[in-house]
Amino acid sequence: IFDETILVSTSDIDQEVVIDGVEIIRRPHVVDDFYRYRSGIYCALQDKDTRNVAFLNSSVVLLDADRFIESLRRMLLLGEAYDVVGATSSMQFGWHLQSYMILFGQKVLQSHWFHEYIRSISPLNSKMEMILRFEIGLSAALVRNHASVATLFSSTSGGDVNWTHISAGLIARQLGYAKMEVLRDNPHGIDLR
Repeated sequence: IFDETILVSTSDIDQEVVIDGVEIIRRPHVVDDFYRYRSGIYCALQDKDTRNVAFLNSSVVLLDADRFIESLRRMLLLGEAYDVVGATSSMQFGWHLQSYMILFGQKVLQSHWFHEYIRSISPLNSKMEMILRFEIGLSAALVRNHASVATLFSSTSGGDVNWTHISAGLIARQLGYAKMEVLRDNPHGIDLR
């Protein structure tokens, strides 16, 4: 689906491991995903012709490979009409695209404001601090800079909730994955059958 894959890993992948077609960047473990995203985006933007960059972190569990691949294809197709495509958005803590799976188009990738945003990313000590500063901060920057945004999954109602939890079954059926937190902790007691 994508021409190149860059894996930014904090795991103990053996230095000898080579995955065909994948560039591996090894980093020490830091609480937040965004510093890994920063490393990946810098690497991807070394090629000035980069048209799209997709972030996907390890907080999802693949349930249906065909549906998931179709979801990535839909993101790319939507990316022809929108500057940024997220898998989901949330109203929890204010509207934001959820950063676990998001595609940036060339207009955003080449913008000065996005480069400033990427440069501002620094390691943080807590997941909540990361969400508030970088995930919600990114969405605020998208709005401030008039980026057009779409999502693959839209909830049927508003509400100050995390729809990747509440609509986990629908997301799994439509997009082919579930969030690890839902399967591991089930914070809202969703029927997972």
